[in-house]
Amino acid sequence: MVQGVRLGRRDFNRGLLGTLLGPAWLGCADGAPAVPPGGRVVVVGAGFAGVTAARALVDRGYAVEVLEARDRIGGRVHTVEEFGTPIDLGASWLHGGPGNPLKAIAAEAKIRTWESDYGNGRVYDLREIPREVGPVGDLSGTRLTDAMESVSLRPFLELRLRRLLGLGGPPTSAAEILDKAVEKAGASSIEACVLRQALESLYASPVEELGFADLLLESRTEPVGGFLPVGEQFVTDGMQRVLDQVRGDLPVRFEHPVRRISYGMDGARVEVLDRVFECDAVVLTVSAGLLRAGTVELDPPLPPSHQRALETLDLGTLNKVVMFFPRVFWPGTDDFYLSCGGLCSSYWNLWTYAGAPVLMGLAGGRRALEIEAMTDEEVVARVRADLARLFGKPAPRPAAYRVTRWRQDPFALGSYSRLLPGATGTERQTLAQPVAGRLFLAGEATDPTDPSTVHGAYWSGLRAAAQIAGIPGTPA
Repeated sequence: MVQGVRLGRRDFNRGLLGTLLGPAWLGCADGAPAVPPGGRVVVVGAGFAGVTAARALVDRGYAVEVLEARDRIGGRVHTVEEFGTPIDLGASWLHGGPGNPLKAIAAEAKIRTWESDYGNGRVYDLREIPREVGPVGDLSGTRLTDAMESVSLRPFLELRLRRLLGLGGPPTSAAEILDKAVEKAGASSIEACVLRQALESLYASPVEELGFADLLLESRTEPVGGFLPVGEQFVTDGMQRVLDQVRGDLPVRFEHPVRRISYGMDGARVEVLDRVFECDAVVLTVSAGLLRAGTVELDPPLPPSHQRALETLDLGTLNKVVMFFPRVFWPGTDDFYLSCGGLCSSYWNLWTYAGAPVLMGLAGGRRALEIEAMTDEEVVARVRADLARLFGKPAPRPAAYRVTRWRQDPFALGSYSRLLPGATGTERQTLAQPVAGRLFLAGEATDPTDPSTVHGAYWSGLRAAAQIAGIPGTPA
């Protein structure tokens, strides 16, 4: 084991990227604005990245148009009010430590949050004979993640060597690291199952499809807590309220799906159905899934460096099953319940969080894709059967429910970004580089330290705005 080598997403267990790259990678503006103040900028997408970039540019004196394909802001942030309490069908948590800037924004606006206690959950094994395993804290998670760090030395050295030689990353997957760690630690099957499902939810990916490089991110939010992070906030008032604070009075043109962007020495053109917006620069915040699919035609295309980055960076899938019940029939004091072998890997107890008789099931990776292929009725029937086995009594029919299918969403094509086997770990930094001084990519997939989070999207929007304005020393 190498001193200082750690693995992980968000606060799960972090640190190797700092060892690999030295200081956290920073892409900085050189002090010369790409577009002088007063210039025209079109921002494509009104999620966190787009709204943040537009707000920052407007505040610096730019003339900004925000074009959104949907009839709402938020993108993969989507708060609904159907269950007697705000429910997020997309992002729910303000992850990371005290350095997450959205925590301060939420606190200042008095937006209600609930600090998740990741030790206050119970584990259930549904694979054969249903049984309650016990509290989450009884699992030897730290021992298993320590073993993952140890067995990562060889692929880490291979990745470092291949990068020095200008080659792609190793073909190692997270599944290979996990399997070796389970063997080395002598972990039980339930420990292995829980960690596998945790990884698939955290990274929205089957572990077989997740690249080793994606385990190496080091958050810049000053995370606290290691295996069971401390201080992560579930937004009980809904993530939409946080976005509204960032947006302020910023106008947005809804139902404006962008078809084509052309750019060159004389500026840029953004084509929306039968209308064209002329501008000096474009901030493109569509998901990595849409970038890979070429949903927005780019003329000229992205440079080879950016195209290579997208070969090993795509969008994973995490789905939710939210159920409003007539009454609470589950233990009402736990924050969540881990289900090994069920359709959902975890159920979050919104009775504890928000005082509503709601369970929110999360399914990542393979289970998320199963949900995509099922009807709502089939999903709810399967979940009710799982809940009956979890708690040892029939689960009532929910009075209302929502099932997400983010992979089928034409304006997302997935939930959040992931790196594939063969990735080097520099793909997000590459995508954050401006193209021809006219095209600036933003969105969670372009943040080098905190992708897959709303604050990562927020930071990417600030970075794109700073690149346009030429503000030096701004991290990418």
